[in-house]
Amino acid sequence: MEWERELPGEHYRNFDYLVTVWIFFILFAVIFRNTYIFTGAGILSAYILLYRAYERMIGKKLALANYKTVIKMFAGDDIHWQITVTNDSITPIINGELRLTIGTSVKMKVHDEEMDTIPIPLSLRRNSTSVIEIPVKAIERGVAKVNEITLTYPHLFHFKTVMLVFKKLYQTEFLVYPTPIPVQGMQKVLDMAQGNYHMNMAPFEDILHPRSIRDYQYSDPFSRINWQASLKTGNLQTNEYAKVVQISYVIVLNLQTEDGSDMVRYRERIERWIAYAAYVCSVAAKTDISYSLFVNVRKQAKTPFLHLQEGNGKIHYGQAMELLARIHKQPITIPLKQMLHYMSSQAMHANVMILIGDVTEPSRRLIQQWRNKKVAILHVADTGASPMIKEIG
Repeated sequence: MEWERELPGEHYRNFDYLVTVWIFFILFAVIFRNTYIFTGAGILSAYILLYRAYERMIGKKLALANYKTVIKMFAGDDIHWQITVTNDSITPIINGELRLTIGTSVKMKVHDEEMDTIPIPLSLRRNSTSVIEIPVKAIERGVAKVNEITLTYPHLFHFKTVMLVFKKLYQTEFLVYPTPIPVQGMQKVLDMAQGNYHMNMAPFEDILHPRSIRDYQYSDPFSRINWQASLKTGNLQTNEYAKVVQISYVIVLNLQTEDGSDMVRYRERIERWIAYAAYVCSVAAKTDISYSLFVNVRKQAKTPFLHLQEGNGKIHYGQAMELLARIHKQPITIPLKQMLHYMSSQAMHANVMILIGDVTEPSRRLIQQWRNKKVAILHVADTGASPMIKEIG
């Protein structure tokens, strides 16, 4: 049963009083053998039977459409959210009120007023369905779920309020992505590594972009012959291709700070760091650069922190943004050194490491090991209004 009825103590007392009156009617009718008392007892018996039948039906055939749905938004976005309520009972719901309470990352709007809890008038005829449309506005990064759903309406027989509480987990959630904050200096990073870059010694060649043409040699593969150039010169000519190496980023987001005494300031810094990471991911996605993402938020798994494997494209960007959106407002973190040590033990082939957040002294030795592997180490300095990315010292 989806709905559970909440009953006040007086509900049972009132019914007990009603049964007591019915018993007295029966006794008086038998003792005095009065037709009017018998008629009254019969009417009261019919009332009690209908009352009990109605009580058993309350909430049993009331259904709320409940499918797993993720509504993705950015802060400031407005949408219209629909919920569907079906009453398959033979009894109607008249002058009811559906009350919804939602998480803090979004607000529901009633007459241009943003609210966490809203009452919605609801009346349902028997065997009918109502689709309710609710304006919702995204407020801040995070995940918002519907925390409570209640339905109240007058009882048909004693006109006091019936309250039904939706007991199942409502599976619609609102996912509010972080709003990227631009980081100065990213263009220089792109100039240094724009997807692929040319090298004299590299394991791959870019066959779509010939670098030059030279005379054919016997050791050259037949497939490299440039027939058009060969016809022009009268000698066999061979294409030479540029040597390339694939550039990829590893984005390391450190949400741990040594000064956590001021929780308000700490939360503000966390939100900025996440917004910087979102911007770096968006730049990498737009330029088709592969990247992986590591966040030192504790997770109960083989890999004890949040991690998105290397990839690129729109789908990968969406996964990165979802990971960032789902980070708790007050996350449980692990030391940056511990995460870097784990990363060093894995076979990773990133060319550029971008660190976001505080860089602790114990982690600098591990960072130096990455630098020794010819990995460019960059740090997004949190300077407030104008964050800047620069090579770490």
